[in-house]
Amino acid sequence: MIAHLCSIIMRMIKQKEQLLQNARWTEGLVSLDEPHTGWQFQPHGEGLKGLTMRILPSLLIASALAFGVPAALADDIVIVPEIGIKFHDDVKVKKYKSHKWDGDDLAVGVVVPGDVEYYDVPEDVIVATPALKSHRYVYLNDHVYIVDGNRRIVAVVK
Repeated sequence: MIAHLCSIIMRMIKQKEQLLQNARWTEGLVSLDEPHTGWQFQPHGEGLKGLTMRILPSLLIASALAFGVPAALADDIVIVPEIGIKFHDDVKVKKYKSHKWDGDDLAVGVVVPGDVEYYDVPEDVIVATPALKSHRYVYLNDHVYIVDGNRRIVAVVK
C-alpha cells in the first residue's frame, strides 16, 4: 500500500516537472499599472494555479494515508508460528491450566474478565517480538491469547 502511495506521489511530481518543462519565460509587464518586473513565468495550457489546486490536495491525502494507516494498524500484533510454539511450550513447561470461558466467542477486541489468571510473556518471545513487551497472555479454552493492559485481546496465538 505504501508502494502504491509512493507511485502516486512520483506521478504527481512528474506531472509538475512536465509542466515546468513546457513553461516559457517571457519578458513583459504584469499589468499596465505596475512597473516593469523583468522575467515573468507563463505556463502553456493549464495554469500553475490549476496544477497546484490539483496536486496539493492529492499530496495531503497521500501523506495522510501514508502516516495514518500505519498508526491505525499499530495495535495489530501478528504472532508468527515460531513464536506461537514458544508460547505453547511455556504453557506446557509451567503446566498452566486452561481456564474455561463460557462468555462470548474469544476474538481480537474482546475484554477478558479480571478474575482470569494473566501470565507474563516469556523473555525469549519479547526478544523476538519487542512489541509484546507491555503485553501479557491468558490461557483460555486450551488457546493462548495476547492481551493488553486493558485486558483486551489483541492477538490469538495459533
